[in-house]
Amino acid sequence: MRLTDDGRRELVRAIPGHIDLVRRIVIDSLSREQLGQLTEISDAITHALDPEGRFTALLEP
Repeated sequence: MRLTDDGRRELVRAIPGHIDLVRRIVIDSLSREQLGQLTEISDAITHALDPEGRFTALLEP
């Protein structure tokens, strides 16, 4: 599978709107406590998907 140049341009164009939508629907609708719980849940899922931390290490500074 390969992303075409047109497809990449469309993906880049769509990213800001997608981020805004997710923030509005998910992040803004949760309390501080719920955001903490979401972080814990996300960390557990990430660990299950990548138990050796190979991909998450790429995100660390």
